[in-house]
Amino acid sequence: MTTPGQPVNPGELDRFLDGLMSAEETAAFESRLSDAARREVELQHRIDSSLNRLFAYDASAKEAPPPQPLAFRSPRQSAPRRYGMLALAASLLLAVMWVYWPRREFKFVPAEAIYADAEKRNWDPAFVCKSDQEFVAKVRERLGQGLLIPSNLASIRLDGWFYADDYVGSPISDETMTLMATVEKDHVMVFMDRSGNDRSITLPKDSALKVFRRKVGSLVLYELTPRKEPALLDHATTQ
Repeated sequence: MTTPGQPVNPGELDRFLDGLMSAEETAAFESRLSDAARREVELQHRIDSSLNRLFAYDASAKEAPPPQPLAFRSPRQSAPRRYGMLALAASLLLAVMWVYWPRREFKFVPAEAIYADAEKRNWDPAFVCKSDQEFVAKVRERLGQGLLIPSNLASIRLDGWFYADDYVGSPISDETMTLMATVEKDHVMVFMDRSGNDRSITLPKDSALKVFRRKVGSLVLYELTPRKEPALLDHATTQ
């Protein structure tokens, strides 16, 4: 006599899913399924259907082997092999999601527009490095080369970073890092990027700002400032 909710043997589950049980065995097996086991069976049915659709035979393919008749289908694969196929299906799904997942498209944003927007936001950075070591690591992580502008410079305060994502663009590329600083009482920005992404930053003739450029190692830096001379570029060093 069988009791509902008894543990299900994996071998029995495979035979049931493959339709290899007799009518009597099928009835007895179903009577023993717990609610959790029934959900597992239903889930496996859905997975099998998805895999069948994913790997459906293409009759138009050249030199493709003929499909095997259902009557001669090989026995169901063991649990480890089956889980491997599930992992493969999951990987394929993630790949499809990566290709078709909507992304914001990068666009060019003038440097003075970013500066003006930062002023409207009360010069409030999105992220502040707690040490020079963290500063170097952040630049290396994004741009492939460590760079340092020391935090202990006289009359200069490094306020933090404004992310390009805040503007859905930048003056150079989608990799540009935007550093905010205060020199005495003036707000200054430094745009950092890989030299390979370099795009000259220019300003309108009537702009109250000035822009200065310096190449440091494999990186290019632009300082946007209301001052007559750059205050940060000469202090930037590779690390």
